[in-house]
Amino acid sequence: MAKSLRYPLATLTKESDYLFMTIEKYKPAGFKGDQLRQRLSRGLGNSRATTQASIILPIPTTITDSNGISWGSGTLNAFERSALGGAKDAFDGEAAAFLGTIKSTGDELFNLGGQAGEGLKSNLAAKIVRGFGSNITASQVLARSKGQVLNPNMELLFNGPTLRQFQFEFQFVPRNQKEGQEVKKIIREIKIGSTPKLDGGVFIRTPDIFQVTYKKGSGDHPFLNSFKPMALTSMSVNYTGSGTYATYEDGTPVAMNMSLTFQELAPIYSDDYKTAAPNGVGY
Repeated sequence: MAKSLRYPLATLTKESDYLFMTIEKYKPAGFKGDQLRQRLSRGLGNSRATTQASIILPIPTTITDSNGISWGSGTLNAFERSALGGAKDAFDGEAAAFLGTIKSTGDELFNLGGQAGEGLKSNLAAKIVRGFGSNITASQVLARSKGQVLNPNMELLFNGPTLRQFQFEFQFVPRNQKEGQEVKKIIREIKIGSTPKLDGGVFIRTPDIFQVTYKKGSGDHPFLNSFKPMALTSMSVNYTGSGTYATYEDGTPVAMNMSLTFQELAPIYSDDYKTAAPNGVGY
């Protein structure tokens, strides 16, 4: 049976805002198409997640989300553009078209006039010099001899999505022995979930994953962002949260600070907003 923990030990109402965290057994997605698609969309495998523990914590003092997309500059000069057209036809298996493209590629290069000749000569010169151990390039030959470089036709191109990271800070100030014991269990359970598992001594299994949700009463928070399943990549606990070492009679620190850093298992796609809380900001 999954453990259920919470801090503080206070009654929750329909107006209560809190962070709800479940620790779930990692399920690999495998290699089948449906499983992989499901993993990309939800960050989980094909099997229903097995909840190891559920934890209720206060809303962190600082709440932020940051969505990033990877873009990068790409270049394609005149020679590369012409060669690319011929190479594409070759890969498509269009032999006749490929032969025709070779001719048109040559015609295009020669139609560039003196610029093409200088480019070709610079490329050939660079190859000859590299035979002697130099790392000079055709662009450097052109720059040194003519004060010119090939127009790179630079453009910003989409590289792919990125995985989001989140950091949460919590402060525990147990008001009694029972609450102190609950805090101890929460810290221990999170530590256990974030560590790899031995599997017969030869292999180790993936740590548990975490599903985090902002809640208001019994439902999802109507405004704050949503999360995909996440891995806990870093955890630190400061047992002197009051600035000095102080404990109760049973050894429980009077104040503790816990810092958790998570990273989502899958990137965010526009389709994900269809399943996010309809009245909130989404992911």
